[in-house]
Amino acid sequence: MRTDVRWARIERDGGTFDFSAERSAFALARTGGFRILGILAYGHPIHTQNRAPSTAAEREGFARFAEAAERELGNLVDGWEVWNEPNHPLFWPPAPDARAFVALFERAAEAIWQVRPQRQLVAGGLSEVDQAYLDQIRRPVAAFLRRGPVALSLHPYRKSNPETLFGDLSKAGLIDATGRAVTPEGVPIWITEWGYCRLWPAVGPTLQGEMDVRIPMVTAALGVPLTILFELVDGGPQTKSQYTCGLLEAGSLRPHPAAQLWEQGAWLFRQVSVERPGVVQVNGHWSVAAVGGSVSWGEGPAVAGLCSDSLGPNGSAVPGLRVGNTVICYTRQS
Repeated sequence: MRTDVRWARIERDGGTFDFSAERSAFALARTGGFRILGILAYGHPIHTQNRAPSTAAEREGFARFAEAAERELGNLVDGWEVWNEPNHPLFWPPAPDARAFVALFERAAEAIWQVRPQRQLVAGGLSEVDQAYLDQIRRPVAAFLRRGPVALSLHPYRKSNPETLFGDLSKAGLIDATGRAVTPEGVPIWITEWGYCRLWPAVGPTLQGEMDVRIPMVTAALGVPLTILFELVDGGPQTKSQYTCGLLEAGSLRPHPAAQLWEQGAWLFRQVSVERPGVVQVNGHWSVAAVGGSVSWGEGPAVAGLCSDSLGPNGSAVPGLRVGNTVICYTRQS
């Protein structure tokens, strides 16, 4: 579960930190089986006048907040993502500044690692595959690998199929010779937010689920250690497309078709383990090596023909799993 830990909400009076609501919510989430990636983010009305931190003094204020978060919530989280989409003016007001973001990440890392030296840190998920911004932060972020575990995260939203991510990452120089998503300096790529929304043009409830199910297959084929789907529950008015990305309805928690399709996909995902990164595209379908065979997926009858020896319950053979118009199957090695 990836969720905000907002500086302005925690330090309301400009000097005292109150993590009680987060502590209670995170503890409840852990009992439900969630692991948690906390997002340390956003400006402060007193310290930064609600802008992103841009001065040394503002970064010191954020670092005190980050250190307090580790001390108070560190036993409940699995990692910290420093900021959210710093390359987007909505989240880094008044305008994105890669140099200022790197300086903030450095100071926050020092503060967190002072409390727990091996805490996993993630450089805030970039909006889309922003090559110009990536080129400015890649090497500075990689320098932190000498000091502790660091990843760089992306939010590769798109109106096209999830598989188009392969081409985007390749163009940006973010796929190594083995097919793994990684920067040239060796920083692993995480996908900390990605999904499809029902009100996007030509998507709708069923295609939303179909594309959501293909996301983890794409990222597994890229060797991505962590992928987080956006989002579990609808976040706002259903007249706005950005709030129609959830698997469940707000309030009632009734499942959308995407949730039902996700359950089908999850059944197959639990049966197999991807062995190594590197996707193969043949005749309109995709395959990735799995333990003892391969996982293949695509649209149409040609893909279904690949699935004659697909894994079923208790190892029985089934003709494949259909999720919307997508066919997914695991094929054993002969």
